[in-house]
Amino acid sequence: MPLKLVCSSTVEPVSLEEAKLHLRVDGNAEDTAIMMMLSSARQSAELLTGRQLMPATGLFVLDCFPSQASQGDNSIVLPVAPVQSITRIQYADPDGMVQTISSSDYLLLVGEPARIVPRIGLAWPAAATPIGMIQIEFEAGYASEWDIPAPLKTWILMRTASMYAQREGDSRFDIKKVSFLDDLLNPFQVSRT
Repeated sequence: MPLKLVCSSTVEPVSLEEAKLHLRVDGNAEDTAIMMMLSSARQSAELLTGRQLMPATGLFVLDCFPSQASQGDNSIVLPVAPVQSITRIQYADPDGMVQTISSSDYLLLVGEPARIVPRIGLAWPAAATPIGMIQIEFEAGYASEWDIPAPLKTWILMRTASMYAQREGDSRFDIKKVSFLDDLLNPFQVSRT
């Protein structure tokens, strides 16, 4: 898989207290189950939008640099947002030696999606041809749960409530899709092109 989390936050964007208030749950007998549902809802929101909600370290793996693929555009597009910084870019050179590209040799163009480009006058180096020899480690996510847009947090609360109400998973009942709920995510989709 070309993108994976190396280290993720242990804090959820919606707190247990917020979820319990939304669910109208008193006491703490179901805290563990509610936290698991919150985590599942967050992960679903991240998957559906391409956003990393809480701070995390990610690793993006490429087979070749864009200039080697003859695509004209030499930017590397990171398939997640918001990207805060690049920790390192490593690659195997044609002799198979692992090299680290100096941070002064490239720019992170923060946007959605974020792009990495060589500085003016520079090009991406020649890399070995084996699959997955270029690794980009980066920091992504909103700085804190307070920075996450309200519609995303609302979606997580509503998804958690749906899981809580239907936790038995009884297939005799159809789960109706609530279109307005998924529409909350639409403005936050990260372009993957």
